[in-house]
Amino acid sequence: MSACGSSEPSSCLTRVGGMKRMLLAACLVALATAVTASAGSPSPKALYNALLAAPVNGTPPTPTRPGSNSKRHHVVGEMLIDFNGGHSRIAYVVFPTHTDALGNYADGIRALKKIRSVTKVAKTVPGLPKPSVLVDATQSGIGVTQVTFVAGNVELVSQSVRVGKKSGNEKLAKSLAALALKHLRSVEKSA
Repeated sequence: MSACGSSEPSSCLTRVGGMKRMLLAACLVALATAVTASAGSPSPKALYNALLAAPVNGTPPTPTRPGSNSKRHHVVGEMLIDFNGGHSRIAYVVFPTHTDALGNYADGIRALKKIRSVTKVAKTVPGLPKPSVLVDATQSGIGVTQVTFVAGNVELVSQSVRVGKKSGNEKLAKSLAALALKHLRSVEKSA
């Protein structure tokens, strides 16, 4: 009796050969799936450049210098789109992978716990991809409402800022988040 449970040695070779063919076939299917998936979406650098070249409601994005946290997560690039004199804005932070974007998001959530001026944290914003969070904060008489979420390899942020208030405009921050997502999807299709 051979090690593979058969009395015929050639039967073992047939089984091993069959297993190798199955393994090779599985690898080819996985490779084809990965190539097909990547063919449908732009590279992170191409997406960053396409976003940078695509105004939102007529307002052009401005590249910004990535922070140390984003750099730790291998950021490709960041940009900011200011509306209404900077009282409302959208930011796109493009990463090489979804995992990098999630890591940056998670670090941001951890940092929120250390900020005393945060008055509200609502995890999961309806209508947006998960994870998402809505935060209200106030400092020095300036109220901010911020929505942050991850879509693919991009972290998106929308903000409403109001002077003399305890928070920004929540409805505006949510509508800016929806606009940012719609804009991202449009740019992904054309990039």
